[in-house]
Amino acid sequence: MRNPNNMFLTTLAIFDTCLLLTAFSIYGMEYIIEYLEAINLYIVWLTYLRFAFALSHISQTGSVYTTVAVTVERFLAVCYPRVSKRFCTSRNTAYSIVGVIAFAVLFNSTKFFEVEIISEPDCSQTLDWQSFHLFPSDLAKHPAYTEIYSLWLTNVVMVFFPFLMLFTLNAIIAYTIRKSLKTIANRKHTEYDFS
Repeated sequence: MRNPNNMFLTTLAIFDTCLLLTAFSIYGMEYIIEYLEAINLYIVWLTYLRFAFALSHISQTGSVYTTVAVTVERFLAVCYPRVSKRFCTSRNTAYSIVGVIAFAVLFNSTKFFEVEIISEPDCSQTLDWQSFHLFPSDLAKHPAYTEIYSLWLTNVVMVFFPFLMLFTLNAIIAYTIRKSLKTIANRKHTEYDFS
């Protein structure tokens, strides 16, 4: 079970499950809390939200780059089988997965500091829905951070680069497979003509 495909699929399943759980805890819990009118649960949710927000982004990045790693592995297996046998081992797959996890955590480490909980001093006497608010932090509002990291870097890293890699490598894989099938069909046709 420790072959590269199973290792990649397990990693992808973990990232996707984490993404679903954090998405539920970010979006679904708010409606449940409002329905139950549970102020204590609301405070716990606000405290957890900063971590859920960052974990959600880490999971999304991990999922995207695990998919890219699988595509690179498939590209090598189809187009360069000898190289694939040499380099696409369980050990190298484990290194790739550790690299993806490290990259996902490092790239999204600032997400832990993008939101902050503000308690209203005027509402400190009573604990109610107006006592706490969730706001973007100074880091998230900084123009350079917003322009460079949030807009450009995030779009390049999370959209453009993965899309170009997946599109290009999958197109090459499809072309190589089609070319191989044509060669096999021509060979069979030639053998049929001689017989």
